[in-house]
Amino acid sequence: MYRQRSITTIVLPAIIFLAAAKGCRKESPAPATVTQEPARRSPRDRIASAPAAATSRPGPEAPCSSSLLAYPSQNPFHETLIACLADGDITRAQSLYLSALRGDIEAPVDPFDPIMGTLLRSADYTAARAWADTLLREPLSPSQAATVYGHLFTALVGMKRLDLVASYVPLLVEHVLPADICRIMRPVCLAAIDANGADSFEAIIAALAGFRYRAPALQPFVVGQQMRMLVSQDRTDEAAAMVQREAALFPPAEQKAILLLIAKRLAATGRSVDDINRFAHSALGVTGLSESARDAVAAWWLADAGRLSDYNEFLHRFTSVVSAHITPSVPLGALRSSYYEIRQSGTPVQQSICSSLVNAVHTCEGLRENDRQTFALLCLDDCFLDGNYKQAQALLERGVPGQSEEWHAMIYNKLEAHAAVQEERYADAIAGFRQHMRIVQNQGGALSDPASGDSAHLGVVLGLNEGRIGDIYTEMGQPEQALAAYTRARKHCEHAISDSPDGSAPHQQATEVLESLPEAHDSLLLR
Repeated sequence: MYRQRSITTIVLPAIIFLAAAKGCRKESPAPATVTQEPARRSPRDRIASAPAAATSRPGPEAPCSSSLLAYPSQNPFHETLIACLADGDITRAQSLYLSALRGDIEAPVDPFDPIMGTLLRSADYTAARAWADTLLREPLSPSQAATVYGHLFTALVGMKRLDLVASYVPLLVEHVLPADICRIMRPVCLAAIDANGADSFEAIIAALAGFRYRAPALQPFVVGQQMRMLVSQDRTDEAAAMVQREAALFPPAEQKAILLLIAKRLAATGRSVDDINRFAHSALGVTGLSESARDAVAAWWLADAGRLSDYNEFLHRFTSVVSAHITPSVPLGALRSSYYEIRQSGTPVQQSICSSLVNAVHTCEGLRENDRQTFALLCLDDCFLDGNYKQAQALLERGVPGQSEEWHAMIYNKLEAHAAVQEERYADAIAGFRQHMRIVQNQGGALSDPASGDSAHLGVVLGLNEGRIGDIYTEMGQPEQALAAYTRARKHCEHAISDSPDGSAPHQQATEVLESLPEAHDSLLLR
């Protein structure tokens, strides 16, 4: 008996609604009318509409507390609407939807409104606007009204009738919560900005601003949109002054977004370095801005110098950022990222300044542990690049944070081999390089190139060291030993090339080392 009742409660409504669905088919007779009208429900008690962002996803995928709505295949009313829409009978679908919305029939109203979804997907914006106007005449809850206004403005944007948006603002403010107003109006304002529709934009902003005392949450939104319009019009100086003046209105994320918008616009429109520097200095000097916003400007400013490949500019900006008391990780991260490029491609003066900065940072008190490790390694590479092997050994003796005793021993031995070459102790140098090769072969682990900071393939390391041994034998006047060393170096590099993807750093490194080796043939013996 219980089983019969449970089936009946599902089957009877299904029969009624499927009969209504057949009424949408043009070849079928009209559906029978329901003789007993269910009690009307207040629209305030029904399921609230979804956010406007959901218009591109009509109901089937949408979760809902109602089991019927959660599974559209079990929702005969939804199937009825879909059947009408599939047959192009929009009028019938709208009539059914309104009947359910008003409580004239007992049916769950799909919160995503498949009718509006169909109209917007087909770009029938005129019909979508008319349908939204119809729905707005119904007694909607604030969240339902928010959804409908979102649909309406999507239609007006599609119709390119942004000039009509401002006329709806008073009713929008009357029926929709302030947070939803900002969410709904943001894409509308963006569309006006992108279309360079200054008149429509100003009308929308003026209409919203008229309610800022009634809904204070609108004020930051209005000011933020005004600044975005100024940026789009290349009035970046006015926008920068405005964001600094009104900084207290905005949360840190919004401050950061607007400042970066200004900065990127300056770069994209080819403004001079002086203009960019003036903006950055001004922003970094505003104490009312949040720490995260100032950090974001500083990071962008330093990265912009890298974009320009202007090492002098980078070094000047680095000094300014440090003086502005920005979070230390920002300038240190930029210096770490630019160090190898400046040391490889900069002028001798630029390289010297970069080295001085790295060494100064290394000796600073209060560095975070990972920064101490990073800059200790940079100092070590700096000594290697300058050929200051004894100074590098002194750094190792003091200890590099985060590195094992085995690592210290390996690097110390390598430096000793280079120092022996400088001092023309060739036998010691050859022994040192061979010892280093045995260590790296046995220990495994990550290897890096001190000239670039890039990871290195074992074959590249072995080939490079065999090449050095070949150079030493050549210097010593022992061509047969030199030829054998160069041959071994060539094999190591060829293995690294075959073992690495084309275009990868190890592949390029191996190719460069291979090309630097003398030709491996007997003519080497004639030198």
